[in-house]
Amino acid sequence: MNKERIRILLIENDHDTIELIDGIVTGINNDMSYKYQIVIVPAFSIKEAKDYLDVETTDLMMFSLSLPNESARDIVSRMDSYFAEIPAIVIAGSDKLNDAVDSIHHGVQDFLITDNGLNESRFFYAVLSAVERYKRTIQLQSTSMIDVLTQLYNSRGFHKAARQAMAIAKRRGFGLSFVFIDIDDLSTVNSSAGSRGGDLTLKTSAGIIKSLFRESDIVARLG
Repeated sequence: MNKERIRILLIENDHDTIELIDGIVTGINNDMSYKYQIVIVPAFSIKEAKDYLDVETTDLMMFSLSLPNESARDIVSRMDSYFAEIPAIVIAGSDKLNDAVDSIHHGVQDFLITDNGLNESRFFYAVLSAVERYKRTIQLQSTSMIDVLTQLYNSRGFHKAARQAMAIAKRRGFGLSFVFIDIDDLSTVNSSAGSRGGDLTLKTSAGIIKSLFRESDIVARLG
């Protein structure tokens, strides 16, 4: 049976923790009762992780709160710009339990305490829960950010998507372009053809505009 893969970017430089997680992942991958295969991509520092994320993607980030020369709060702060794009789990010793709990308020999905009986099932279900919870959150957010008539982003959706796009562009040194299109005399259409005519004009225009742009572009109705 082929297992679906979950790719995890592991940001950790402690040998014992890396060995612990490697053993857990090996056990999960060899156990056919788990329907997913875990693939670990190692990064030994935040810089190395960011360099990787500039050119690759991942299903989940898992990062330590005990990296050298970094406080737990600084580590979370340096990674939080990615939380809107990638689900995240922090890993920490019991001495940093409060920091791990606090990271949830910054957008982290879950935390794992490595010196408190971490096993395969706890690890696997934390990973699966984080990935699925993130997907559900995105679905709910998408519903509230879509214009019902045109099925484009509404104003709320546009501003959220635009902020994310600007953050990514800033990290990667890219530029962004903004195109504004206005439908002339829409009020006249509404007057002569009624609200249904106006709605049809908007839906038709939205379909044409969306077909002209790439899937990765942000298309919104800001009226």
